[in-house]
Amino acid sequence: GTGSIYFGISEDGIHFTMDAEPVLAPSSDPEALDTGGCEDPTVMHHDGEYVVYYTGVERTHRHGVLLYATGPDMHHLTKQGIAHDSSNKEGNVKEATITHTPEDKWRLFYEFAHNNASRIGLALGDSIKGPWRERETPIDPRKDKWDNWHLSTGPMLRSDPDRPVMFYNGATKDARWRIGWAVFDIDCQTLLDRCIQPLITPPPSKDRT
Repeated sequence: GTGSIYFGISEDGIHFTMDAEPVLAPSSDPEALDTGGCEDPTVMHHDGEYVVYYTGVERTHRHGVLLYATGPDMHHLTKQGIAHDSSNKEGNVKEATITHTPEDKWRLFYEFAHNNASRIGLALGDSIKGPWRERETPIDPRKDKWDNWHLSTGPMLRSDPDRPVMFYNGATKDARWRIGWAVFDIDCQTLLDRCIQPLITPPPSKDRT
């Protein structure tokens, strides 16, 4: 009933050969924050070092916390502890998206829980490892739209450095999830544009329960 993070390689980006053992597995230490699982990896390579942000699942309450590990390669990662912790306003912090601005600043987007809904948070940092300073939520649910209740982070497209695009998950209160896009400014703090209709919509389900 626990998650582990595995590493694989590919020549075409589609078919992967996976390692037999995980590179990040739940801790055996009962006091650790990832005894219930390791999930949602985000990998960055910077200054010759790999940094992997991941969600640690605490076994007793099944709460998520954003952790990170570092190493010279993906087979020699050392767990470093909490990357960004929950607060009074933001719980169950997980699922990181990391991006680097042209001004050599770092931006950490993440999912958190608030009032029985998922939200997208943003924190600012001067290095890839933080420390992170929370700021206002960069993107809000939209009333009477397909993303009116839940929001969750996705990958950041930086092919145009002046207009980075995040592909994010949005849903209604009954969890009808869709995928959309949001455009930010060059500093990755201000929302500039957002899709009206979702990019990807799943087929209708016969039974929503």
